[in-house]
Amino acid sequence: MTATQQHMIDAYRALQHGTPPPPPPGRASLRTGEGGDRSGGRRSTPAGRSPKGTGGR
Repeated sequence: MTATQQHMIDAYRALQHGTPPPPPPGRASLRTGEGGDRSGGRRSTPAGRSPKGTGGR
């Protein structure tokens, strides 16, 4: 069963029970994590440069 087929079944069941339908497949995964930032808190810097706030050491 594909994610789309499962979503259709879940949406039908939600309608029958009077509850809100689930989000479409793939939409919920974009909202996970804090702030929606996919970098994981890491920032890349150009070669030979130190990240801000490290004093260049």
